[in-house]
Amino acid sequence: MSETNINTSTGVVPRETDGSTGSGRVVSVVKDSEAFPGELLGPTVVVTDRMASAELQDRIEKVLLMGPEAEGGDALGADVGADVGADGGAITVGGTAGVHPPDSNHSNHSNGPNPINIPSIAAIKPEDIHVLVVDDELMSRTVASTLLKRFKYTVTTAEDGAEAMELLKSAAPGTYHLVLTDVRMPQMDGIELLQYIRSEETLRSVPVVMMSSFDQGDVVCACEEGGAEEYLVKPVTQKEVANIWQHVLRKRGEATTVPQFRGEAPRAEQTNQAKNQHRKEREQDPQEQQRQQQQQQQQEEQEREHQEKHREQTHLMRSLREQSTITGEFLKMMREKRVREFEQLKEQVMLLQEDCEAVSCLSERDVVDGGEDGTSEGPTRKRMAVREPSVDLTWLNGSQLDASYFAKIHRSTPQVESFNFDGGGNVGGNFGSSGGVDPGPGLPNKSNCSEEDLREFATSLNAVSQRNKLVVESTIRSGNMANPQEMVCYSDFSVDDAHFATVSVSRSVKVFDHASIVESPDSLQFPVWQATTRFKLSSVSWNSYLRSHLITSDYGGAIQLWDVASGMKNEMACYSEHDKRVWSIDFSTLDPMQFASASDDATVRLWSLSQSNSSVSTIKLPANACSVSYNPKKATMLSVACANHACYVFDTRRTDRCVAMLGGATRAVSYVKWLGSDAVLGASTDSAIRSWDLTRLDEGVCEPNEVYRGHVNERNFVGLSVDGDGYVATGSEDNSVVVYYHKFPFSVCRWGQKEGRRMKEEGERGGGSTSRAFTSSVCWARGGRSLLVGNSEGCLALLKLV
Repeated sequence: MSETNINTSTGVVPRETDGSTGSGRVVSVVKDSEAFPGELLGPTVVVTDRMASAELQDRIEKVLLMGPEAEGGDALGADVGADVGADGGAITVGGTAGVHPPDSNHSNHSNGPNPINIPSIAAIKPEDIHVLVVDDELMSRTVASTLLKRFKYTVTTAEDGAEAMELLKSAAPGTYHLVLTDVRMPQMDGIELLQYIRSEETLRSVPVVMMSSFDQGDVVCACEEGGAEEYLVKPVTQKEVANIWQHVLRKRGEATTVPQFRGEAPRAEQTNQAKNQHRKEREQDPQEQQRQQQQQQQQEEQEREHQEKHREQTHLMRSLREQSTITGEFLKMMREKRVREFEQLKEQVMLLQEDCEAVSCLSERDVVDGGEDGTSEGPTRKRMAVREPSVDLTWLNGSQLDASYFAKIHRSTPQVESFNFDGGGNVGGNFGSSGGVDPGPGLPNKSNCSEEDLREFATSLNAVSQRNKLVVESTIRSGNMANPQEMVCYSDFSVDDAHFATVSVSRSVKVFDHASIVESPDSLQFPVWQATTRFKLSSVSWNSYLRSHLITSDYGGAIQLWDVASGMKNEMACYSEHDKRVWSIDFSTLDPMQFASASDDATVRLWSLSQSNSSVSTIKLPANACSVSYNPKKATMLSVACANHACYVFDTRRTDRCVAMLGGATRAVSYVKWLGSDAVLGASTDSAIRSWDLTRLDEGVCEPNEVYRGHVNERNFVGLSVDGDGYVATGSEDNSVVVYYHKFPFSVCRWGQKEGRRMKEEGERGGGSTSRAFTSSVCWARGGRSLLVGNSEGCLALLKLV
């Protein structure tokens, strides 16, 4: 017996007649279980040397067109075996076996011609098919390629149509057997790629399958008209990928030449004559024709209903399968996340236990060292040291303190894990790639712990534990009858904390007596000295040596020198070299004759009281200068805050270049202060304060080593102040004041937040100006724990850190 592969998609079945009525060559459909178990591969047509009746031949055609599910398909093999006889060939339809093929000595018969051999295409397997996946979305492209590789396809990916076109151009003909492309892509979409493939002679035989997240009718029609084999709705399912090889088989079948058998033309002519005769008979009976039309319409309607129901069931099953897949992946990730957290907790508990023992040893060693002088105080100190201290730590933010502890002691921060869902319904996470759970970099490292780190952390925690609350000592209304609500722009304490001065947008500078306000908090408070200027005032600074001298700056670009002790209402001197508004001024604490000013004209000018009305030097900056501050320990070091998101450090002996550039801010830096002699603090309008350690300079550039967050500052000047113990105070745009400790990145206390929110809510309801209230000025006393706070409504509050 010989086998011939026939294109069954067109329904053409080769026949051969021998002159007798109703005889023809027997064909069959076989099932190839080796290529894809459980999937119909073909069908493959087997042509035998034996003739069959015309009725049986018609049944075979019907099976070829409709598949093995056609009526009578299951019994077709047995009928063919009975019809052909012992000399006939085998036939199998949908897996139903008939008679085995004859032996080779029976292959030649006088009733039929010799068989014709055509190359077989039934042996195609997925591993022989090279698929080009084109999609601009990474997740969709990854899901499709992973599913294809799971079924042993060879896969190449491209990010858009242009890249796919280049791959097709550069590859040899026959490299790619199928193209799976998305419809909507940048540069060159899927429809344009389809048109290109159909226009190329060497690529026309390559089947193209379109896929998209949308199933709009016009898009589907455009793809079908362009020659696409199929239109899939993303996400692509396993079943669709498993059957995608059939398009390659169909395309190759179309390219196969169907052999012409002798006697086929007379057979076709006889068939056409019978059809014409049948058509004439039907035309003569209109009632029969109408009845058949009605039956046909009913069948079409039933078929549509069946297809719609099948489509709904398919969509429902796909949705349920996707939900089950996503839920299963999510639960797996949750389980691994909990395992990871458990491993972290075990490791952290062990480290904390070791640290507790180390701290106990340090405490005992310190007690023993303190009693080595032989005095009677040694044993007493030891007995006191072993008692449990009564320290309240409930005010601390536990999670932030945990992170800070592991970051400072074990040089790592526990990481917060999260899940991310891609477009294909997959769940991703940050877990170990090897077997088991990888502890990752979030776990602390025991080897990094040192005795010095423990001592430093203990000292910082002890300091914060003793002072972590702000209490009100007195409140003052800075406004007057003419201006009841005047914004306090800046404030500063005198060198001995006996007085403090404030400046406001009402063009007035006021000096208050600190001691009298503390002693009489409920009394009406009035300034002991007051003066008025021509422009709004922006900053004030006291001289560290001449206690009665202070300077102010205004929006007109001028600087005024005042003598409070003389009682004069006019300035002693005026300095007016700046072209624009002066934002900040600062007296040097080490050289009382020197002071500096920062202006909107992008310059910082250095002045001397011994030189009349002209600056000593000028520093040019790339953007507006917002703040300036002298180093409290080094007389020649000066820091400047700039609107270009950076701070600069200069040596006043050489102002043509900066010593260091301090980056890291994402918006304008509005304030700059020194934290000791080698650290700089900068507050920016991205609601953050950054600390830079100048001992870590790298070729003149320094990145922040600490970032303090917890306040709100996005558009206004809210103030910044540092005391001698390392407490950093800043205002907030919710009308509150926030205090940080320089060793911890989180706030240790705040005051006025509830009051500020309530004032804003009342202002929004009533439409008043209180909705814009915010803290505009903060200043620590130089030798104590007092904090002066002013807001945009002219309210002053004297607070104390306890």
